[in-house]
Amino acid sequence: MAESQTESMSHGVPPISYHGVTRSSEGKSFPCTYCEKISKNIYEWKRHEVTHGPKMWICMPDWPAVVNDRCVFCGQANPPAAHLDTHEIEPCLAIPIKERAYSRKDQLRNHVRAKHLKEYPTPAQWNGGASRPMNVNNEILNNWRRDTTTETLDPANLRCKICEAELGCWQERVNHVGEHLRIMQKQQEGAGLRM
Repeated sequence: MAESQTESMSHGVPPISYHGVTRSSEGKSFPCTYCEKISKNIYEWKRHEVTHGPKMWICMPDWPAVVNDRCVFCGQANPPAAHLDTHEIEPCLAIPIKERAYSRKDQLRNHVRAKHLKEYPTPAQWNGGASRPMNVNNEILNNWRRDTTTETLDPANLRCKICEAELGCWQERVNHVGEHLRIMQKQQEGAGLRM
């Protein structure tokens, strides 16, 4: 028997196991419900878990590259079509949405920086030259977020793999499963074990 299982059994509490993952008593652990990755805290777990989930962050889901007469990428007022070409909008829109959709906001930000703002230095790279530094507009990224529900995602992906509860959207699932993990952690700690 593995040392952590022996230690758990010696306290009278069997190790918690689901989806083929046994929670270790070697420090706190939060197992992914899709693969065998163990995260050290709930925040790391949520960040990893979403990589298996829906792609909610979509580059230009509703097309407009100009909002309120400003370029969504760099803020230029009344941009002509030639300006929009510098952001490589058409090639991006030519690919299916699922290929320009990302699991996390930071992944979408990286895409925008690499594809649509590559001509602009980041603030860290700026040396005072003609091209001003460019940050990706958080408001625009937030407007490009699309929540997933049972209408847009296979309901099996919204089911809790611990208690089989049917949940309405991805965020509800993550919060629900996360609460199970917190309770499991407290139960283990109450039995004198560190998870």
